[in-house]
Amino acid sequence: VYTDNRIRGECSNTMSNLLVQNIKHTNNTTAQTINTSGIVSHPQAPAWRIALESNQSVTTTAETVVQWNVTDAIDRNIFLQNVTFSSSTYKVTVPVAGIYYVNFTVRADSIGSSHFQVKLRRNEISGDTTDAYALFGDVNYTLTLHGGGLFKCNANDTFKVVVSTGADTSYAVQENSQWSGCLIG
Repeated sequence: VYTDNRIRGECSNTMSNLLVQNIKHTNNTTAQTINTSGIVSHPQAPAWRIALESNQSVTTTAETVVQWNVTDAIDRNIFLQNVTFSSSTYKVTVPVAGIYYVNFTVRADSIGSSHFQVKLRRNEISGDTTDAYALFGDVNYTLTLHGGGLFKCNANDTFKVVVSTGADTSYAVQENSQWSGCLIG
């Protein structure tokens, strides 16, 4: 029998416990799971990891969008989960507002006479403080650049990865390049 000690002016020394295993939407989609060790998972959280199937030739110094073309290869840990990917614009669209961690690994071949730059761009906004980017100068070989960061997003924000050089007009973004992201809060 429940007794409200506040009615009698007494302080309660009990706490409330919410004893659940799953938190679901009214449509029965599991939003959160708590296992027996207390570990919380979010099985529907937006996330992606996509890659190139073959090398992408680039013939300009201007910014060029990386044309990701592998979005579903679970044996290679390539997937889309609750995000939208456009195979015509090569952009990922996030469905909900929040803090996202987004990163890239881009490998380029035949960079010879100038710097090579990779930018992770949100919503077509460009700038030193809005892009996450990596830059490597005066190269003459194959290189791999990693970069990424935290982004505060609104629902339907978009991401893309672009590459550019200072002078080279003939190089390749290699097939083992990938980029990924996930909602973290």
